[in-house]
Parts: sequence; structure tokens; C-alpha cells
Amino acid sequence: PGARRLRSHRVAARDLPHGAMFQTDRTWLVQDGLARPYGPEGYGPPQPLPAGQVETLTNAVTLSVLGAGYRPDLHPSAD
Repeated sequence: PGARRLRSHRVAARDLPHGAMFQTDRTWLVQDGLARPYGPEGYGPPQPLPAGQVETLTNAVTLSVLGAGYRPDLHPSAD
């Protein structure tokens, strides 16, 4: 009770900024215009962003900050 729930919304994958997370059949990180799959072991190799809309896991305020140019520190597996 009282726990905050993640609120997602749909957005075009190509419009997501570096550092945003989204969900399809798995969880992804946007990194420099590419998508990296996320798993317990870290991030996988980069792949093209999917066409169309995806369910973003990053909230709207954080998307605005990332879109304004904030570059988050990423896990070493994303290098």
C-alpha cells in the first residue's frame, strides 16, 4: 500500500533521447540512436531502434531532462 507505480506511455522510439528506457518484448536502453537490450547481466549489443511507437519506462520529466542534453552515466556493459 502506498507504493508508487510506474506510469508508462507510448511514444515513437526514434523520439526517445539517449538514456531513456522502453519496453517491447523485453526492456531496452536508448544509446546514441540505437537500442541496447537490458538483462540481469547488463546491456547487450546495440541494435536499430524499432519502427513505430513503444512503451516508455522513463517518466516524462526525466525524458525532458534527457532531451535537453543531460547524459547519464551508464553501466559499464553499455560501453
